[in-house]
Amino acid sequence: MYLQLEEYHRPQGLEACLELLSEPGSQLIAGGTFLNRRSQPKIRSLVDIQALGLDAIDLLDGDHVVIGANVRLEALMRSELTVGHSALREAAASEQHVALRNSTLGGRLGRSVSDARIATALNALDATLEIAELGDDGVQLQRVGLNDFYHGALRDPAHLIIAVRLPKDTQQSSYCSFGISATADPLVDVAVSVSARGTRICSGCHGLDARGVLFCKGASDLVDSWGSSPSNDWQAELAETLRKDLPKYSNAYASGEYRRELAITLAIRIFEAQFAQEG
Repeated sequence: MYLQLEEYHRPQGLEACLELLSEPGSQLIAGGTFLNRRSQPKIRSLVDIQALGLDAIDLLDGDHVVIGANVRLEALMRSELTVGHSALREAAASEQHVALRNSTLGGRLGRSVSDARIATALNALDATLEIAELGDDGVQLQRVGLNDFYHGALRDPAHLIIAVRLPKDTQQSSYCSFGISATADPLVDVAVSVSARGTRICSGCHGLDARGVLFCKGASDLVDSWGSSPSNDWQAELAETLRKDLPKYSNAYASGEYRRELAITLAIRIFEAQFAQEG
């Protein structure tokens, strides 16, 4: 991969960084975790973004927590995020491989192939991404929802995720995954959050790429309809609704039906734990 590398840059500002990224053959690097894999395209120029000051967690930014794109998973695990954002901490902790815990938040979201985990947790937490693009008048900043980002809302390929914003009003959240081994990508995962805005149930690993991270609207609306008193057969109701929400996508490891049933089981376990805690 690096045999054809000609240039290395470490810009000090966003405008210089975006100009470099717009050049053919350029690739940004922060943690560098995934660039060290063999299955990477040939890179002519590396743009190191570690000098841009994107490695902080701001807990005091009004109604949101702002997490810089260069914050590493290890730091997320040790952060002072509230109980409402537990899903993100749990998703980071579920990454058992020590090297991958050194990867950055932005690096995990910017990959062309989603291994879920972080993306699933952030989707459940109704995260918004802060994106920098280079326009006619210099650097332009915009905020993009996670689903819109993964479905190609950005016109300029030379963009940079600079931060993730999480609403502070989330009361509680949780994350759960199932995989073949502790270090492999999960076959499926589920994250749930509860806030005054409603319940969000999300699941990942159902598609070829990051668009496999799904918001299960039907199941989320169902849980909200329960209020504080779910029915006696709530597990069956939730399972039936999730089967309508979740696609059946097979891969080399598992059938689509098996993956969908796993996701349903994980979701039910999360709510069982939540109801037990609430008494």
